[in-house]
Amino acid sequence: MLAQPDFTTLIVTYQSAGEIAHLLDDLRRLAPGQRVVVVDNASADGTVELIRSRYPEVALVPNPDNVGYGKAVNQGMASCPSEFVFLLNPDVRLHDPGFHHAMLAALAADPRVAAVGPLQVQLVRGREHLNHTWSFWSPRTLAFFLARSLGLDNGSSAPMPTMFLNAGCLLLRRSAFEEVGRFDERHFLYGEEPDLFLKLRRFGYRALLLPATRVVHHRERSIGHLPLRQRWKRRLGGAVNVSGALVTGVVLLTLWRWHRRRVRSRRDRAGTSGTVTDRSQRATVTRRGGHPSRGVSRRGTGVLRRADAGPLPWW
Repeated sequence: MLAQPDFTTLIVTYQSAGEIAHLLDDLRRLAPGQRVVVVDNASADGTVELIRSRYPEVALVPNPDNVGYGKAVNQGMASCPSEFVFLLNPDVRLHDPGFHHAMLAALAADPRVAAVGPLQVQLVRGREHLNHTWSFWSPRTLAFFLARSLGLDNGSSAPMPTMFLNAGCLLLRRSAFEEVGRFDERHFLYGEEPDLFLKLRRFGYRALLLPATRVVHHRERSIGHLPLRQRWKRRLGGAVNVSGALVTGVVLLTLWRWHRRRVRSRRDRAGTSGTVTDRSQRATVTRRGGHPSRGVSRRGTGVLRRADAGPLPWW
């Protein structure tokens, strides 16, 4: 049996004193000895003091100001030395002893998979209700969500490809996260998922939803203490971020696909042209008594190399 890959857990907190202890207790129980990094966005409710006093093993990064979620994650990644990074919200609860193993095994199995995520549920009157998240923004995963919600679930447990995953609980391949440019720090809160996962798609990476793995995610506890007007202001600002990220991401993904088709078309034309040129020159050279492979193949391959030269542009 292969050893479990090393990993780091990264958590961003804001006014999370009532939540973070439960998650850190879960991590102590399920992943003792693994590195945990907490970036705190200027909490004023004792979050920092609680972590310092009860969890000295945690690498704490306190910010003097609330810099937003995306920027705090980017900041915390600098303290994550491992290739695999669990990104967790403080209101997530981990009850499944096999959570880390299942997530790590799925991500380690394929280098083109950049992120995997579990099902997220909430407990309402003692019953589990499946959260509708970004993970269900693809036909197969949406069908799974509807079937599960209607009690018609077929029991499927195989990993499902999906366009997006929810950033409240996912496992990231750090090298892919860095390669695509990390989170867009212009998004203070919300909009991170479409921005990141559309960039990953342009770079040829995939994301998987793991229906056999689940966590409890209470959701939006960090803004629950805000007055109603401020909560709606945050949500409206988030809607603007999400819309902008979706439009920008889809446009850039379309341009990237168009560019890739052009590169392939040029490569195909170059290959056909090289073959015709090679045949005619081979006949001429052979009639003159020369070697049929001289002076021709280099030019043909040169065209192919120019068509393939370097990586595709970032868009």
